[in-house]
Amino acid sequence: MICHVNDAATRREELRRAIEDRIHALFGTRPRTGDYYEDFYGDGTRFQGSDEDYKWLEETFGITEEEDVRWQLIEEDHYYGETTEERETGEPDELRPWLDDDEAVCAFLEDLKRKYESVAATYPG
Repeated sequence: MICHVNDAATRREELRRAIEDRIHALFGTRPRTGDYYEDFYGDGTRFQGSDEDYKWLEETFGITEEEDVRWQLIEEDHYYGETTEERETGEPDELRPWLDDDEAVCAFLEDLKRKYESVAATYPG
């Protein structure tokens, strides 16, 4: 689905929530608190981004580490309005123009959602 300018921001949020829900189900995280790091990392989530974790993610869903990092940037931008790099350096992230482009992010999220929905798996780790 191609997002139109007038509905890209809304669609972006719908896709972001759907993927976030799938990730929580996939990795067994607890319900959201609203703090991305507390929700995703602070609760003992089994996926920690190791080489083995990323190998499983790519073999199972076709999602690369680069795609996962872009997903993380989208989540940071959603929850904090900036990325960790921006917070730490005070400079715009190199992907800031992409993050600000709802249509580009929407297209990325459409593909990521399709990948996450392509297999009914849960993380074995």
